[in-house]
Amino acid sequence: MKKLSLLLFALLIGVGVQGAPIPADPTADEWYDCGDESGFSRFYFTLPTTDVDGNELNREFISYSIFIDNGNGAELFTFPADDYTFDLYGDDITEVDYSLYSNAVDFNNYYVYFYRTNTEGYEPLFTQNIGIQVYYTVDGERSASNIAWLYERPVEDVLVHGVVVDQDENPLEGVMVCFTPVVEEQEEAPRRAGVEPVEAITDADGHFEASLPANQEYTVELEYGTATLVLNVVVEEEDVDMETIVMNLVTTALNDVNANRQVASTTYFDMEGRQLNQPTDGVFVKSTRYTDGTVVNTKVAK
Repeated sequence: MKKLSLLLFALLIGVGVQGAPIPADPTADEWYDCGDESGFSRFYFTLPTTDVDGNELNREFISYSIFIDNGNGAELFTFPADDYTFDLYGDDITEVDYSLYSNAVDFNNYYVYFYRTNTEGYEPLFTQNIGIQVYYTVDGERSASNIAWLYERPVEDVLVHGVVVDQDENPLEGVMVCFTPVVEEQEEAPRRAGVEPVEAITDADGHFEASLPANQEYTVELEYGTATLVLNVVVEEEDVDMETIVMNLVTTALNDVNANRQVASTTYFDMEGRQLNQPTDGVFVKSTRYTDGTVVNTKVAK
């Protein structure tokens, strides 16, 4: 009967049985550290009572969890039964019902008590960050908000690396690799303000690596003598292996012999040999004809 009543209520407020509405994100407002005082620390926050579209939610179905981040990623916080008055529970809990948040002694409106934080012999509850996530559960269907952190979580740099070789697979030493951030906004990779270009140089094995801020797209320009190759790479929150990059080089000897020659014409072709009116994004061939009759074809990735 209770399950049927919940289902009827869900239908009345427009909640489909195939999925719970997603609650709006909470806000993490303040941390009060009692320090050496005779008292208890408190985490202040604001719980939403609407979904992401602004529709009012049934508070009976709202719950939340607290997360701690001490530098090793988000960890779910457990409220010990020995320290908290749960009203309805006798075991440790990691999820707090809205009813406890509204009525219980330990889970007050707008904040939660944290005990033993000023007791000798106990480590601080957190050294870096504390956050909160809200859940909405209807008839077994569950949805969740984003975790709202009290402090903006620092974006760690990630390692980008690869190997540069010539067309004969010989490693190229001394290739300048420059990562320049792309400033346009894109949904797939949110751009970060203030990211500066980063340079790296290949070693004797043709290997390079650079430490770059995550969540950013970069234009990658490789320069070796007169040869230039341009690529794009999106750096997210994991290390990026650019694998083996092949540079199509014009030999130094040819450049020296023909140092005074002039370009007669430049044409572009796609990878199937069809002539292009102008270079396009992607991979294409640049064909340069000189006044001495020589032709140099270079594969370009843009």
